[in-house]
Amino acid sequence: MARVAVAGAAVEPQLREALDGLGAYSVGLDVHAPSIVAGVLDTDTGELRSERLGPATEAVVSWICSLPGPVAVAYEAGPTGFGLARALAAVGVRCVVVAPSKLERPAGDRVKTDRRDAERLARLLVARHSE
Repeated sequence: MARVAVAGAAVEPQLREALDGLGAYSVGLDVHAPSIVAGVLDTDTGELRSERLGPATEAVVSWICSLPGPVAVAYEAGPTGFGLARALAAVGVRCVVVAPSKLERPAGDRVKTDRRDAERLARLLVARHSE
């Protein structure tokens, strides 16, 4: 498994529950009402990519299920609720919803984008697994 560094960030304890199901892909989702940005980390090769998805829960679940191998997913809690987490659990995808206030930001990290947030969540799942 590729090791992924996360600039000394303390990892939200809720991410631990996703570790048992960490699979071939670690997916971080930055969820908003108009769109969802996914950061996808291949835990074997270390390749990291991002995708912009529509807001429809069924489409997001279908896209995640299309990834080969087992998948672990994390996203920040927000005003969109837990419907996505429930839908992923219903199809057997391990998903954890984390509190954004519990995720520390590295010092000097002032640029906040949906892509960076999603990729950071994907890295945090792997970093926590590697400890």
